[in-house]
Amino acid sequence: MTPTPPLSVADYEARARATLERGTFDYFAGGAGDERTLAMNVSAFDRWVLRPRVLVDMRRVDTSTTVLGQPLTAPIMLAPAAFHRLAHPEGERATARAAAAAGTVFVASTVSSVSIEEIAAASADAALWSSSTSTRTPASRATWWRAPRRPAVGPWC
Repeated sequence: MTPTPPLSVADYEARARATLERGTFDYFAGGAGDERTLAMNVSAFDRWVLRPRVLVDMRRVDTSTTVLGQPLTAPIMLAPAAFHRLAHPEGERATARAAAAAGTVFVASTVSSVSIEEIAAASADAALWSSSTSTRTPASRATWWRAPRRPAVGPWC
């Protein structure tokens, strides 16, 4: 029997809980400090409702947009998160390839589990942004200057 595909964030979370080691799941599912920001984010997304549309001509639907001049297939980007190798041996390389295949942007975390060069190589010419909370530290500046020059690469955050 084929497993039911995930249809909601809760479905994906349940799959992750069943698949990942407990500490890894807790790291990805948790938030910093007392997790107030995490709770506020969940509350904010709970206010959004996707309204099903039936009997609508879908031949001309276009979800594409641009963000800072970068064309995207949909208004969805992969936000920076650290340590993807905890979940998959390819780490951020696999995430960058998936973003490129989907026609969107992967935002690399300052604390990625692979180098910015490896992420860039894995995503070919796809859009890649580098996240940094500061370009004042030597480590942040080094990552920024090592990032391959592409139109969308920049220290966004």
